[in-house]
Amino acid sequence: MYAKALSTDYWRGTACDGDEIVRPSLEDIEAAITRLDGKYRTIVTIKGDEDAHLAIGGGASGQYAVYATFDNRRFSTLMSAESSDTKTMLLVGGQEGDYPKNIVVDLPLALAAAEAFAETGQIDPGLRWRNW
Repeated sequence: MYAKALSTDYWRGTACDGDEIVRPSLEDIEAAITRLDGKYRTIVTIKGDEDAHLAIGGGASGQYAVYATFDNRRFSTLMSAESSDTKTMLLVGGQEGDYPKNIVVDLPLALAAAEAFAETGQIDPGLRWRNW
């Protein structure tokens, strides 16, 4: 397993507590992602070597935003199948923001991306990603 650590947030008003699990299992990762509610728990980060990480945010109404980076300079965003110019509000990392609908994915897609990264340290080439 590639994942070195798993971090989560937990908001109580403006105060944030977080947890970190060293060498998380796939079960730990899935549990953390399914607990995302877009209100109190808003982001899960799977950490790898050095700057490499994959983050999943949101969770309200089964909507998630997912990105990965290996150097904190270039990023890959998981894309949904939906092609739309509309936006949706998500609470990610304790901050509300307008997210383009084409980067908002469902739980199965977020879990698939997380599992691939956690196991291999790579983004799943079978999923649609936008690099920036």
